[in-house]
Amino acid sequence: MRPMMDFRAHRVKELFREVKTFAVLSSKGGVGKTTFSAVLSMLLAKGGAKVALADLDLTNSTTQLVLGVHAEGAPVEEGKGFKPLNVAGVKFVSPLLFTRGRPLALRGSSASEALRELLVAAEWGELDFIVLDMPPGLKDEALEVASLGARLVVLTTQDPLSLHSVSRALRFFKEEGVEKVGVLENMAYSAPLLREEAGRLGFKHLGTIGFDRELSAAIGRPERMMNTSFARDVEKIVPSLVAL
Repeated sequence: MRPMMDFRAHRVKELFREVKTFAVLSSKGGVGKTTFSAVLSMLLAKGGAKVALADLDLTNSTTQLVLGVHAEGAPVEEGKGFKPLNVAGVKFVSPLLFTRGRPLALRGSSASEALRELLVAAEWGELDFIVLDMPPGLKDEALEVASLGARLVVLTTQDPLSLHSVSRALRFFKEEGVEKVGVLENMAYSAPLLREEAGRLGFKHLGTIGFDRELSAAIGRPERMMNTSFARDVEKIVPSLVAL
């Protein structure tokens, strides 16, 4: 007898089917994944779309720092669903809404169940796009959200270690039959380094984002972040990403 699908996984799959969803991934921390997720969400909202942003890192949620909000103090009525925070026109949810800043020591199926609960319990309302700021790593969580219908946006820097890890991950996704994958090079100091490999595997190279020395000073200030060269570079790749 085949095991029954968790009803939350079914509801997440329905949500991803109705709303174009981008899961932003990286092989390791420090490549700008969270900042990219936040800026992408705000740019989509600025363009008139109804956008949700979900921080799915159970142990080290930091999206609230990029957005400049205090998710730990947000009111939540458990058992009745909860309303996302509204930041710069983006509906934002984070594990911190429930954990009050405490890390969750969850693994395997328990972690998956917690992430699904976060997505299905939110009262999203009407949406055009969902952006998932995923935990670092390119295996289990990435495959799960891909199987539920999310597009994978793989972020890397141009340093050899990051490029090596992402190259291996792309081949892994190809072997696993994942089709909707986009590759983006951040803090770039040269022409794209993964465009040829991405194309050979049938994936989309979304472009490059240059290194922005002023970006760190804008973290936590959404309006200021939107006026950085980083945001302008992200805006250039939005059409290609939306078409993924």
